[in-house]
Amino acid sequence: MALALILNTLWHVSDHHAAMPAGTEFWVKDFPGDIDVSERELTGRSVGIIGFGKVWKRLAQLLEPFECALWIVDPYVPDSITSAFGAKNVSLGEMLTTSDVVVLCAASNSGTDHLLGRDAIA
Repeated sequence: MALALILNTLWHVSDHHAAMPAGTEFWVKDFPGDIDVSERELTGRSVGIIGFGKVWKRLAQLLEPFECALWIVDPYVPDSITSAFGAKNVSLGEMLTTSDVVVLCAASNSGTDHLLGRDAIA
């Protein structure tokens, strides 16, 4: 599901879906000149993931073909485990400033309450 949401966001699927019945869809007149294909690609982007549990591990496997740089924020997971997935443990601030995509996989509990505020994701 996380990978589907990442691709949905990059490809603007929800925006295009909403535009069709509203009659405000954009039709490309000069393909590929009218679009920047690179803005829709996941390949080569940096993905920051908060929380390293079963969901994150599976997402890391699904992201392998896209050759993404993976930045992990989880103070309880040693570098040896994240590096086995081709990822690097970083601080929340570093991950937010270096990631093209951010995925929140951490459990909701008192330790993660208000982990990301409006200022962090603006």
